[in-house]
Amino acid sequence: MSGCDFGNTGQQYSSSLVNLLLSGSLYSLFAAMARRYDSSTTTFSPEGRLHQVEYAIEAINNAGTCVGILCSDGIVLAAERKTTSKLLAPSKSSDKIYQIDGHIASVVAGLTSDANILINQARLSAQRYLYQYQEAMPVEQLVRSICDYKQAYTQYGGLRPFGVSFLFAGYDRHQGFQLYEACSRMNTRKGGDLPCRRA
Repeated sequence: MSGCDFGNTGQQYSSSLVNLLLSGSLYSLFAAMARRYDSSTTTFSPEGRLHQVEYAIEAINNAGTCVGILCSDGIVLAAERKTTSKLLAPSKSSDKIYQIDGHIASVVAGLTSDANILINQARLSAQRYLYQYQEAMPVEQLVRSICDYKQAYTQYGGLRPFGVSFLFAGYDRHQGFQLYEACSRMNTRKGGDLPCRRA
């Protein structure tokens, strides 16, 4: 039986054993290598991709569409409600549109559980600002604080990115009516008509 010499150990391995290992478990070896890159948000794959961020974006793309329209005298928010099963009773309240404070509302697309965490964080930030400064928190400042909170989850190990996008609509006395988009593929964007999901 012929053999192969691996390194300086002088141990002889049967070539048939090596061929069996390579042929029989090559697929499982590649599958294990692929799983190695999608378990962390701080590890890039050989293609230069962050799989966890892509999974978060895919969760957003599978959600219902959200649209915000900024007008001169107000803002219109709309959200598509997807029915998961005809056997479930329809919800009496909206699970897509949230009131953050008296002057800020938000519409979400993506994972509802992730949205609840970030909505509670936004409400807490708005109330802390109100308590400290005795005035309502500016809309842009609230959006930036939530975007910074979301971004922190993409740069530390052991955390996964939030699979949710937001449209924040609000009013303050300095800048009037404002509409912001906060998605996983960008930090924040201000504008008029912003779809939260690509068609």
